[in-house]
Amino acid sequence: MKRMGDIVSNDTSSFVSMLDNAGISATEFDEPEVLIDKYVDELPDNDQLKVMSAYLIENSYASGFSGQIDNDEVYENYNVIYNYWDWDLGDDFSNAGGVVGAVAQGVGALANVGNTALQGRQKKKFGATDTAMKMQETKAELLKSVIAQKQAKAEKDKALAEAKSKRTKYWIIGGSVIGGLAIIGTIIYFMRKK
Repeated sequence: MKRMGDIVSNDTSSFVSMLDNAGISATEFDEPEVLIDKYVDELPDNDQLKVMSAYLIENSYASGFSGQIDNDEVYENYNVIYNYWDWDLGDDFSNAGGVVGAVAQGVGALANVGNTALQGRQKKKFGATDTAMKMQETKAELLKSVIAQKQAKAEKDKALAEAKSKRTKYWIIGGSVIGGLAIIGTIIYFMRKK
């Protein structure tokens, strides 16, 4: 999510375009915090947004020297995003049937079935809570990245302002010295002429 936070800060137009294409109303005039809220609120349920996020991440960090987008990296990014938000029962619950068939093989297998069933019930019961917690974590990570980008920009602007101030100060001092020398030279010239 740090990469996506960098995109929100540095390439807002692409981020807004991605949101618009995913059916989420957004404009470039929205604050980064508002864009992040819209993004994270839709991300768990919007597969199109997940795919476009994976593509946008790879596009902004195009791998290789050619700058070409690597489809394998897009697929990998998508898998990471999809698996993060997918709290479905998945393989753990589907393996329960195979374990039930092996009950005769030992008590360990029976304990495994109980554990798998318990995990399945917990995921069903606390799935919305898990999603809400993941949304909060994602928002926090994105905001942290945006804040870091803003701080870096502020420090860069401050350094540029200090450099400009130094240059101005040197020009003023240099101009004063040259002007002072010109005045002294003019005074000396007229005093010798008399």
